[in-house]
Amino acid sequence: MKKIVSAAMASVFLFGSLISFAGCKGKVKREHEVISATDKWYSCTEFDAASKCNALNYNNYHFWAPVVIGDKVVVTYNAYDDLYSGDPHDPICIFDSEGNLLKEFEITEELPMSTKLGVVEENGNMAVYFQSMGKLYKADINNTTYEIENTREIDLNGDTVQFSNCMASEGYVFAAGTKNGESFLYVIKDEEVIFSKKMFVEYPVIHGVTYKDGGFQLLNYYSLYFFDPEKLELKADGTAFAHSGVQEEIIGSDGRSYVKKADGIYVDDEPYVLYSDTDCNVYRFMLADLLEVTEDSIVLNLNITDYGTDTPQIMYLKKEASNPHAGKTVIRAKSYGNSIDSMTGEAIRQFNNSSKDYFVRYASVSQYFISDEEFSELYEKDFREEIISPEAADIYFGVDSLWWFQNEDCFVDLKNELQLDPDTYYTKITDSASRDGKLFYMPLAYWAEGLWTDASNVKDGAKGFTYDEYEQFVSTTGNGKDAMSQYFSREDYFIMCFSMMNDTWFENGKVNIANSEFESMCGYFKDNVPENPVITEEQIMSGDFVTVSGYEFSDTDPFLCCHLLGKYDDPVLLGLPTSDGRGPAAVISNSVAVSAVSDLKEGCIDFIKVLLSKDIQEKCKDNPINRTALPAIIDRAGEYFRYEYKMAGFTSESEAARYDYYFLTDEMKASYIANMEKVEVVSASDPSIRAIVYEELSEAYSGQKDIKDIEVSLENRLKTLYSEKYSK
Repeated sequence: MKKIVSAAMASVFLFGSLISFAGCKGKVKREHEVISATDKWYSCTEFDAASKCNALNYNNYHFWAPVVIGDKVVVTYNAYDDLYSGDPHDPICIFDSEGNLLKEFEITEELPMSTKLGVVEENGNMAVYFQSMGKLYKADINNTTYEIENTREIDLNGDTVQFSNCMASEGYVFAAGTKNGESFLYVIKDEEVIFSKKMFVEYPVIHGVTYKDGGFQLLNYYSLYFFDPEKLELKADGTAFAHSGVQEEIIGSDGRSYVKKADGIYVDDEPYVLYSDTDCNVYRFMLADLLEVTEDSIVLNLNITDYGTDTPQIMYLKKEASNPHAGKTVIRAKSYGNSIDSMTGEAIRQFNNSSKDYFVRYASVSQYFISDEEFSELYEKDFREEIISPEAADIYFGVDSLWWFQNEDCFVDLKNELQLDPDTYYTKITDSASRDGKLFYMPLAYWAEGLWTDASNVKDGAKGFTYDEYEQFVSTTGNGKDAMSQYFSREDYFIMCFSMMNDTWFENGKVNIANSEFESMCGYFKDNVPENPVITEEQIMSGDFVTVSGYEFSDTDPFLCCHLLGKYDDPVLLGLPTSDGRGPAAVISNSVAVSAVSDLKEGCIDFIKVLLSKDIQEKCKDNPINRTALPAIIDRAGEYFRYEYKMAGFTSESEAARYDYYFLTDEMKASYIANMEKVEVVSASDPSIRAIVYEELSEAYSGQKDIKDIEVSLENRLKTLYSEKYSK
C-alpha cells in the first residue's frame, strides 16, 4: 500500500507563474569553487561478497553485517541446500582490502551441531563466538592461516540460552538470545559475563553497536538501547530511522565520532567527505553502513537496491595523494526533501569523469525522508531566501514540489535548451509539466497513476472515464463496488482526481474554480463516495476483507507490471474519473532544474543531458522519461519476479498466479509499453491547496453550504494564498 497511499500526496501544482515572485528577480554576484589538486578525493574498490563466496551455490542464503578487523573484512551468512530445508550451512568468509577471498570455512568443522553468532575483533585479533546445545563458545582465528584455534566455553552462570547473534565494540561483546521464552541481552568482557537482562523486544537481535558518551548504543531493528558499562545499566534510547542503516555512527581510529548521512560522512555536523567526492555511486544502495574510518580510508557495507539481490557490497574508499579533477569548476547541486536516487548518483559519477570543465558536487538539505507537508513547514521559507542569494545551488533535484517558485525568475526555461525529441522522450508529460510553454523543471521519472482492467470491460480507444461512464463501469465490472473508495477516504480520492485537472482549475494565469466541471466533480463525490474507506485499517492488518475483482488502482512502475498485467487477457491502464475522461496521470518521482541565478548554465545543461541519456535512464526504478530506456527496465523487473518466484517456493506457474506472481512475457512487455503512451497529464497538488479545497468541500458535504457558494469562497481563498506566498 506504500505507493498507493503516496498517490494521495502527489507532487505539485504547476501554476507558480500565476503571480510573479518578485523576490527572485535580479542576478546576484556569485563566486565559483575550482577544485584544487589538494582537495580530498577517494578512489574506490568494490566487490560483491556473494559472488566471491559459495553463497550462490545454495538455493537460500542470508548475509549478516560484515566486520572490519585490521586490513581484513569478515563476511558471514547462513544458507540451506534446499529453499527452506536441508542441511544448514554457517560459513565465514575472510577477504582482504582488494576483495580477494582468503578463506571460507564453517564453524561446524570445529564443533559439530554448532551455530556461529558472529566474528569480532579483540585486541586486533579475530575471534568467533558460536553456540551448541544452549552453550556459548569462543575460538580464535589465526591471523595468518585463518584456522580455528583455542576453543573454550563461556560460562553463562548456568543459563541455557538460544542466541541469535553477537557484535562487539571496544572490547565488549553483546550477545542477544532467548532464555525460557524471553528475550535477553548478555554483555561479555574478557570472556566473562558481566551483565544480563531481559529485553522487551519480539526478536532478540543486535543490528548495530556504537560507542558513544562513555557507553554503547545498541540497535534492535528500529529500537535503540544504551548500555552504561560503569553502572552496568541498560535503558531504552529512542527509535532509529528505518533507512539509516545498521551503523549510523562510529568512532574512527582518531577517536572522533563519524556519522553517515544521506550525502556523505560527517564530523561535528560538517562534511568529512561527500559521496560525490569519491569515484563510486553510493546511491546505488538502499543502506550504506559505515564500518570503519581511518586517516586514509573509509569502509562501507552497502545493501544493493537492485531487485532480486540481498548481498553485502563492500566498498573501500582510499584517499588519493592528489585530486584528479583539479582545475574543474564546481557545479553545486542540492535536493530539497529526500536524497537522490541510484540513477542520479550514477549520472553524477559519469558526468564528473567525462566533463573536462565541470564537476557536480551534491549535498542534501534534508538527511531523512520527509513528506510534502514537512517540506512546506521546514524548508519553504529557507528556499525562498536561498534562491535569490549567492548561496543558491546551480542545480536542484526534486523541485517539482517547489510549486510556488515555478517561474523564470527562479528557474531556467529548459524547453529550448533541451529540444526534446518525441521519439525519444515522453513529451506529453513534459508538455503537461510546462507552464505557458516554458519548462522550469525536467521530469526524470514518474509513476503512472490510474486504473488497470481488461480491455473487454471498456469501449475501444478509451483513455479514462467521465463520471457517468465510471458509474456504469463500477456497477458492471466492479459489481457495484468502487475499488477506489474501498481503500481511500473521500478527501484523498477527491484530491487525486482534482490534481489530474490542474490545467482546468488554473488557466491563463487565473483561478477558474467556479465552473461546471468543478460542480459536477463535487456532486459526483458527494453522491457516490463515502467519507471514510470501506475497508478499515484493522481489516487490512488482519487480512479480513475482499478486494474488488475486475479492476484495480495503482501508482504503476515497471516492477509492478508482473503483478498487474498477468491478471488480464488484454490489460489497459485508464485515468481516474474526470469531467473530460482524460487518460492516466504521471506522478513525478524525480526531477531536476537549473537555478536562474546560476551562471554555469552550459555545464548544468550538459549534466541534465547525461541524466536523460538512455544509459542512465535504464538505471531508473520507476518509469523513465526516456522512452527508449523502458524496455530494459521491464526486463530487469522480469528478472526480479523470477527471483521472487524462486524465493516464494512456488512449484508451478498456476500456484504463483494465485498470489499475483506472473512471469514476464513478450506480450506483457509490449502491453506495458503501449499503456505508458496513454499517460498525458501530470498529477499535481500541494499541502496548502489540499487543506483549503477540502475544508471548503467538507462544509458543502455536511450541508452547511451549497456547492455554488463554496466556489466563490474557494477562489478568493486561493487568490489570497497566492498573494501571501509570492509577496513574502
